[in-house]
Amino acid sequence: HSFPTRRSVDLEIEALASGAPSIDRMDAWIVANWRKISVLQRDEDYKGVIALAQAVIAKIEDYERHPSDYAEDSYRLPYDPVDRAHYCSFCRARSYAHLAQSYAALGQRREARAYTLLFESSDFGHSYSGRKAILPAWIALGDWDKVLAVNDEIEKHIGADTLSAEYAAVLHNRSEAASARGRYREAYAWLSRYASIQDQLAKQLQESHAQEYAAWFHQKEQELALTEARAEYEIMSNHLGGLLLLFVLAILALVFFARERRLMVEKNRALVRMINEQPCKADTERLAEVAPAAHTELSPESMELFHTIDRTICEERL
Repeated sequence: HSFPTRRSVDLEIEALASGAPSIDRMDAWIVANWRKISVLQRDEDYKGVIALAQAVIAKIEDYERHPSDYAEDSYRLPYDPVDRAHYCSFCRARSYAHLAQSYAALGQRREARAYTLLFESSDFGHSYSGRKAILPAWIALGDWDKVLAVNDEIEKHIGADTLSAEYAAVLHNRSEAASARGRYREAYAWLSRYASIQDQLAKQLQESHAQEYAAWFHQKEQELALTEARAEYEIMSNHLGGLLLLFVLAILALVFFARERRLMVEKNRALVRMINEQPCKADTERLAEVAPAAHTELSPESMELFHTIDRTICEERL
């Protein structure tokens, strides 16, 4: 199981403590405090657990004394006053269980015993879940008859599922009870069964982690293969796109050159027709004799250029 960090639950508690009082906010604040208590119990900070449990009791008592200070806009709690009273009793009793366990862990047996009695007199203390909640305090106080009675109840609820952490805890409790009563051979037998189940649970956990890692690697391999396929598809698409572009450009170039060639042929044909219709050099000279005035208007250089061009066109049939 994963636990929240102290910092995360502290931020939750601070956020819920601010703002206008309401039943919803109070309930969420209590739940956040229980989450922090789980963290503190893991770290064996029992003084911190005591402070939070007492704060929860003080909040419940304030709500019971001043109910009008809390807006009745709850969707988390029932509107029936009897049901709300049961809710307050449950929160108070659960806090008693945390206090009893913490005081017992600190060696303050009188305070632990007092809160244990308060818990046992509550409605929650008479339930199966309640007896499981106070079990750590009973173990610390050495109330082995109560511990074993609860273990019998747990075994009935477990049934055939004996390969579980809950059943392992039952075996450990039975070993401690037998050891406290001086029945060491029995304690050793319970402890051996407890160790065997713990080994099996550890092996199952390792196999589960291995399967999770294998599934994770398989997923990553599939994602990598998909990424590679997408990259290959993009490369192929780019290549096809480039080839298509080259093909279109080639078509356009062929069309352009074909059009230019057609225009050039048409121009050449037109020039041939014009040349055929124009007089050659002899005709030009006769024209010059007939119309000398026209030649006198041109410079010698222009006439020489004209004769060169005319001779080239006629000889090469351009």
